[in-house]
Amino acid sequence: MAILLHEEGLLHKSRLYGTDMNEHVLKKAKMGSFPIEKMQLYTKNYMQAGGTRAFSEYYTVKNGVVQFEPFLKDNMVFAQHNLVTDGSFNEFQVIICRNVMIYFNEPLQNHVHGLIYESLCTDGYLGLGNKEGVVFTTHASCYEEVDGTETFYRKVK
Repeated sequence: MAILLHEEGLLHKSRLYGTDMNEHVLKKAKMGSFPIEKMQLYTKNYMQAGGTRAFSEYYTVKNGVVQFEPFLKDNMVFAQHNLVTDGSFNEFQVIICRNVMIYFNEPLQNHVHGLIYESLCTDGYLGLGNKEGVVFTTHASCYEEVDGTETFYRKVK
């Protein structure tokens, strides 16, 4: 997301939040280090998403570990947040919550969708995992599908 915003000239105007309930996952994300084996897939995803530069310009490799450029984290906030027990803490224009809902039963999914609904501004976008959706939730009528394959929605009310 930071690369996309950078290429559109918007990164300096943005604040990105990386949240998880697991402190270990957050520490790993803050480091911005990834195994080099993932770069081929990440490069492919970057190109498919319309990347405008060589993806390798955004990272360096040392000892088989990829380190993303520090400027990509300048406007990032990493915070512990539990979707089940914590409330909304901001209003967002984009929320990406991929492959989390599949682990929840229907009442818990509806609870989390309520939290997301409260957190997303009108005309904001919601990205879910490819096995997730809003169709059978209590908030289904509040979204329009933007991309069914990528399960991307826009909040309309």
